[in-house]
Amino acid sequence: MADDGTRIIRQENGHIFGISEFGTPTGKPLFYFHGFPGSRLEARIIHQLAWRHQIRVIAVDRPGYGKSSYQPQRRLSHWSRDIGDIADALELDRFSILGVSGGAPYAAACARFMPDRLIKTGIVCGLAPLDEAALLKRLHGPDRRFVWMKKLPRPLYRLPLLLAGLAARRQPQHLLALVARTLPPCDRAAMTDEDIRPLLTDSMREAFSQGSAGAFADLCVYGESWGFALEDIRTKVLLWHGEKDTVVPCAMGRFMAERIAGCAATFLPEEGHFSLPLLQAEAILMALMDQDDLPTGYGNGTIRG
Repeated sequence: MADDGTRIIRQENGHIFGISEFGTPTGKPLFYFHGFPGSRLEARIIHQLAWRHQIRVIAVDRPGYGKSSYQPQRRLSHWSRDIGDIADALELDRFSILGVSGGAPYAAACARFMPDRLIKTGIVCGLAPLDEAALLKRLHGPDRRFVWMKKLPRPLYRLPLLLAGLAARRQPQHLLALVARTLPPCDRAAMTDEDIRPLLTDSMREAFSQGSAGAFADLCVYGESWGFALEDIRTKVLLWHGEKDTVVPCAMGRFMAERIAGCAATFLPEEGHFSLPLLQAEAILMALMDQDDLPTGYGNGTIRG
């Protein structure tokens, strides 16, 4: 059974982080960075797979989400320091990381600033840097919302997040159902699965347990420069993206894959934003835990090394 008991890690500066562990306590360590908005409970989805394959999954709430204290004026680079502190507290020297959707920028920051401690970095359906003019020129139609978001004054983020937070705390199942209606069939099927829906509901409720502060902090980070170039990443990165993704367009995954040296990228034609991490979870975990390179021909997409 998954351990839903939360462990609190306190930094010397007084900030606290809530973590939950899934899988096997003595297994190979893998830090899980949740999406936007999300919480550490999101990783409960891979508990059984991690247990089966002897993986210790350590899921961390970002500041303002779940049990982690809110921290104003955050920058993306702060996250690598935080993960280093948490790993030290857990007596972990080296480990792998997995960032899903809005957790991908945080995984990239760790890959850039703490490469000596990382075995492999996984990016799944990941958000790319929004200050990259070359990327924004690739986006079209509904994908241009990222351009609009970047131009909005920060106060305009607050109202929709406040409303989303209220709905998530009171009736998260209805909020998720509303989101599912806007998605392609592959994602609607994944989100409405009877085994998956309660896990997503719990994670969404926990994400807004402190209000909308965590989600607001994330949006502020996403709208700013990452503080480093993707070309500066010099550690092993495995990337997956679904070509039917309507939440984070596949152009973002291709953009990152082109710029991260040695990135092995898999693009899956029939997967979306939610179906990919759910249906491909076992293969993703196996690739991240394998000490060898991603095997040629994996998945039903294409791989570039």
